[in-house]
Amino acid sequence: RLEITPILASAGIDEMPPPLLPSLSGFAPEPFDRWRLNIAIRNETPFLLIGNIASGEFDPEIKVEGTLGDPRPTGSIGLKNLRAYLPFTVMDIPEGFIYLREDNPRIPLLDIRGHARALEYEIQAVAYGPLDQRNFILRSDPPLPQDEIILLMTTGLAPGIRAGAGFGQA
Repeated sequence: RLEITPILASAGIDEMPPPLLPSLSGFAPEPFDRWRLNIAIRNETPFLLIGNIASGEFDPEIKVEGTLGDPRPTGSIGLKNLRAYLPFTVMDIPEGFIYLREDNPRIPLLDIRGHARALEYEIQAVAYGPLDQRNFILRSDPPLPQDEIILLMTTGLAPGIRAGAGFGQA
């Protein structure tokens, strides 16, 4: 199951709940939990992703080893020509990678870069590092603070428009 959930918020990182990570412990009862796994997931051509939230291609090269009681996924998922449809702009991601590492297979490592245009602003987005560290940077040209970029992408409001307009805290 592939789930793409774009959540853009100006709340501080400490205020947001941690990402939900899958736990597969206890998935298989005894004695099946000790059965060894050696599964490879690949496809000759990338999978097409078509929808109203995102479109593009993803290309998995994943192995699942270990046991049924403690499966260990490793490998990578390549993203190509991905388009994320946000409320007031489209984020293009020419190429990106999600890595499942042997040392910590439950927490993916991200290397994803994208760009968008909203009003007269060119926006760059970078998501990198372990998922649980939430390393996400937004930059714009001309420069805007990150919370103004989020407001621009999610509401279409120009920077400064909310000042004195009764919008309250974003």
